[in-house]
Amino acid sequence: MSLSVPEGLQFDARGLVPVVVQDYASGDVLMVAWANADALDLTARTGLAHFWSRTPRVIAQRGHDRPEGSYTARLMAKGLDGALKKVGEEATEVVLAAKGESDQRLAEECADLLYHVLVVLEQRHVRPSAVLDVLRERRRSAR
Repeated sequence: MSLSVPEGLQFDARGLVPVVVQDYASGDVLMVAWANADALDLTARTGLAHFWSRTPRVIAQRGHDRPEGSYTARLMAKGLDGALKKVGEEATEVVLAAKGESDQRLAEECADLLYHVLVVLEQRHVRPSAVLDVLRERRRSAR
């Protein structure tokens, strides 16, 4: 697939344009971000989304650039076993929240669990869409 930057884009005074990231299958909006001409060019050339980051005012390739020292960077550095340990801990916290805590707390613990499962998928190089494909197939088979 060949990508190109659309002609005639109107950049703002900072040299930025808003960009919308959507899920290919569902059309759901995943995020709205900013891109400058360099980020758009990198996106077109590599096929990977690049955005303008306000801090530290650089172009970031989403999903690959992790600020050094961030929680995600530290977790990824622990490898698969470290992420799997966190999945186990978070699963236990979901069970405990479901048994006796507020709906809000349950939602928070489920978010933590889903985040750590996504980290495991990333470490194993399994796309989240593969999980959705399995769920879709199971739904079709159940009919």
